[in-house]
Amino acid sequence: DSPEVYRRPRVAVLATGSELQAPGQLLEGAQIYDSNSAALCAAVSAAGGEPVPLGIARDDRDSLKKRISAGLEADVLVTAAGASVGEYDLVRGVLDELGA
Repeated sequence: DSPEVYRRPRVAVLATGSELQAPGQLLEGAQIYDSNSAALCAAVSAAGGEPVPLGIARDDRDSLKKRISAGLEADVLVTAAGASVGEYDLVRGVLDELGA
């Protein structure tokens, strides 16, 4: 008998928010560092998955649509922020537009 072998699930991680900046970059005004992406990617790895970091999508539909479309190629897409009902919480609407 041969053992069953499965590939590791690919988990896309997308941070959203115009206030976010990648760690190590200069912060201006009310910007903050994106710490969630690194933590989520580490958790995915620890659980046996393959993290696919997608970076930061700004609070506009075009940026979100581009990054979310890329993330839908993975087995799972995790978004950090942007999923509430505020003016700039656009993730749910973009997912609906993409039929996801």
